[in-house]
Amino acid sequence: MKKQFKLLGLLLVAGLTFAACSSDDIVTDQNTSGKWTATATVGKALGTHTRTLTEGGADGALTVGWKETDEVLVYNEYGEYVGFLTPESTEGSSVPMSGDLEGNSYTVGQSLSLYYPSKEVDYTGQDGTLETIAEKYDFAEGTTTVAEVDGTSLTLNDVVLTSKQAIVQFRLRLNGHAIVVTSLKVSSPALAEPIELKNPEGFDDVVYVALPMSSTPQAAEYTIECDYDFGPLKAVRKNITMENGKFYTATIELQNMLPYIPLTLVALEEGNLIIMNPLRLTISYRRNGGELESVSAYDNRIEVLEGDVIELFGNNDAYAVLLEDGTTLNATQIHPDFDCEMYGNVNSLLDKDNFGDITEIPKEYAFASLFQDGVHIYNGKYPIALPATTLKEGCYDGMFRNCKIHAAPDLPAPMLVKNCYAYMFYECSRLTWVSCLATDISAQDCTTNWLDGVAESGFLEKAESMEGWPTDSPSGLPSGWSFYE
Repeated sequence: MKKQFKLLGLLLVAGLTFAACSSDDIVTDQNTSGKWTATATVGKALGTHTRTLTEGGADGALTVGWKETDEVLVYNEYGEYVGFLTPESTEGSSVPMSGDLEGNSYTVGQSLSLYYPSKEVDYTGQDGTLETIAEKYDFAEGTTTVAEVDGTSLTLNDVVLTSKQAIVQFRLRLNGHAIVVTSLKVSSPALAEPIELKNPEGFDDVVYVALPMSSTPQAAEYTIECDYDFGPLKAVRKNITMENGKFYTATIELQNMLPYIPLTLVALEEGNLIIMNPLRLTISYRRNGGELESVSAYDNRIEVLEGDVIELFGNNDAYAVLLEDGTTLNATQIHPDFDCEMYGNVNSLLDKDNFGDITEIPKEYAFASLFQDGVHIYNGKYPIALPATTLKEGCYDGMFRNCKIHAAPDLPAPMLVKNCYAYMFYECSRLTWVSCLATDISAQDCTTNWLDGVAESGFLEKAESMEGWPTDSPSGLPSGWSFYE
């Protein structure tokens, strides 16, 4: 059964026409009440979208129709509202309409402007459905003239309303799979302003958007951005031409932009961001999108207000050094003394400009103990990212020890190395989720005590091809945890 929707506006398609009644077919009434009775045939373009919308029509087109409660607003040549017309029939894209108009006088040839569903245009608040576009965002307009005046009855020349937007069906994909997102934003030089849709419950993988186009079609670049549970998504489509009055479908393969978000802290209360820096490295930070500032002292304290967003950067190969005794670390430690949420790519501390492309940890113990005893660090709206696939000895040793995160950063490296994950999440008592896609975990102490002291129950996602994962705690799967299927 074909799914039916309410009116979705007019889109004029080249080469398509429709039958319209001539002005000779219109019957006028005469009265002396001060009201003018106007009748005309008003059409909408065929073949793209409609009030009575049927998906899966010929060539994917949408068909045009009217419903009885539609009101086409009428304005005189001075921009004054004088009344509205309503359909006398709902059969076809071009139907007779009638209504009462106000005004002192009307003359043959006088111009009138018609608008549907309103004169004021506002595309905010869309919810991604055809039904809502049909009801609120299917803006169309046209101009007609008075063909005949008979007493206080008017005959208007036939008119076809033209759409003020294109309608696009976006099919959203990530790695070829349909996804559900909580927001969708379309921006382009071809748009007067970006169009943004939000739905905390999540849009389906198919989202309909009404986009107001320039009156002069032009090839332009379009940027599509979405919020997704595992990071922001983005796609860019170039040299695309869209026209008002047309219906388009677009399958969008989105890219996860999490690797390109720097390490970020969001303050949930005021306090100090303490950076203990025994190696006296230069570490930069940006507050609320402002200018970069740098610190390089041994003990650095950055005052932070509730709601501040702090992004961290650096150009350093490692933030910890293993001393000659082979057991002692001289390590930088980032310690907020205020509750905060953390997300973004920790590799922004390695290369502030090109961190999104880093796939290899450059030096041993690079991030060892970096957030150790970060009892105020929680997960943020996006995950923490550790996207490197080639590791170095001890690179994440004790990194999140005793933090309050409940979900670990994804660990995509296929081959583990000595001490790389040792004590990494030790005593993270809220931790219930780890994704580790390693297929070789034979290196010395690579997972020693890595999940000791986590939540009593949780899930470990492993690579499908990984067999023989140790189930002995604390180096393997913790007691009470399960493998995620």
